[in-house]
Formats: sequence, structure tokens, C-alpha cells
Amino acid sequence: MNERIQTIAEMASEGLDPEEFMGASEEFLNRFAELIVCECSEIAFNNVGNISSIADAEWVEAKIKDHFGV
Repeated sequence: MNERIQTIAEMASEGLDPEEFMGASEEFLNRFAELIVCECSEIAFNNVGNISSIADAEWVEAKIKDHFGV
């Protein structure tokens, strides 16, 4: 598993009962992470022509969080 995906999976499982997440296979977690990355990159590509300021970057960040309901 990619080191960053592993870290995120560990962060996501903090405070959960191990029985609630142990059934997810490494293949599933990798694919799940890949799909999230693809959606994020699609949002960025479709909504920003040229990031020229911190405000633009913050707008993209907000758009991605809004898309995922975070």
C-alpha cells in the first residue's frame, strides 16, 4: 500500500472499533484512494484555469471539500 494511503487509512481508523474497518482489503483501500484522487483532480481541472494566487488555491480547496461534504 502506498505510504500516504496507509497513513490516511490509519488516520481514518482512529477511534473506531477494529471490527468496523478490518474487513476492507488493501486492494479496496488502494482503489478507494485512487478514486478520491481522481475526483479531486477532476474538480481542480474543471474549475481552475490558472491558479495565480493563494485565494485561487483556497477556492479550489473549498470546492473539493464541498464536493465531498467535508
